Amino acid sequence: MDITATGIAGGILAAVVYTLVRGIRQRSFEIGAMILMFLAGFSIPGGAKLIYSAWSGNQNALPSSWREYVAVAGIAVIGLAAHFLIQSFRNVWPKRATFVEGNSNTDSSNDSK
Repeated sequence: MDITATGIAGGILAAVVYTLVRGIRQRSFEIGAMILMFLAGFSIPGGAKLIYSAWSGNQNALPSSWREYVAVAGIAVIGLAAHFLIQSFRNVWPKRATFVEGNSNTDSSNDSK
């Protein structure tokens, strides 16, 4: 099995396992996370081969589909970066709750005396 077929099998396995676990544990489905799981599983074998090639300095060790792996890794990174930015802005958008001290003159026990 070549590196691309290994990546596709890894991506499908990661996406299916993630979808099953999420469906069973949380009873929900998120297409974006499932796609990122596939891309991550697909990219790991080829990415490891790219890192090995860069580490050894051997251009002949590059897989024939190295451009596709770089593109998929770029898509995954852009998706993660966009998710991080959106989530960060959602977290800082709400104003902090302010503490309002109650007025002690409105205590009903003082009115009955």
